[in-house]
Amino acid sequence: MAGQPYLPVYGQGALVYPVPLLDSPNSINNKPMADRLAATLGDRPAALMKSHGAVTVGQSIREAFVLASYMEENAHRQYMAMQLGTPYSFSEHEIQMCREKLWNDALFQRCWDHFKAKLG
Repeated sequence: MAGQPYLPVYGQGALVYPVPLLDSPNSINNKPMADRLAATLGDRPAALMKSHGAVTVGQSIREAFVLASYMEENAHRQYMAMQLGTPYSFSEHEIQMCREKLWNDALFQRCWDHFKAKLG
């Protein structure tokens, strides 16, 4: 909504980078728009939807949820960094290292369990 690209400023946030943009403010409420979103996602695990927010996909609900939580935390950190200046953005090498270390079921389960415990 601010016209700023999603930047990988947080290790887990790098897992969904790059994040394509569905360049339409229309809701996903019919097959043509759903097809546009699917085409925008391509093989990526996340996309931004103009004037709506983000969508994540995964091999399971847990994976999609965890990626969404990582994306939200990255967005928060990017926003906070932008208040001070230009955020540091991870290099391609750093992004690859993050993917190798952080894309694993054990960490996804820990994140899932953390948020599940908050439900009471």
